[in-house]
Amino acid sequence: MVRALRRDGVLDSHRLRPLDRAQIARLLAEQLRSRPAPELVDLVLARTRGVPEAVLDLLGSLSAGGAW
Repeated sequence: MVRALRRDGVLDSHRLRPLDRAQIARLLAEQLRSRPAPELVDLVLARTRGVPEAVLDLLGSLSAGGAW
């Protein structure tokens, strides 16, 4: 299906570089409005592998769930 969508010019995909530890820490700091614990940064990196959309989704889930 993906090939057909690409062939028809409807789908264009781009590979994104994974976020590194420092970038994840900055995103967490923005969300938490404080410096995140190193263990939290490590956990987010491990769970998301630094995939930008996965990091944002995890942060959204944590926020919606009342984690902060």
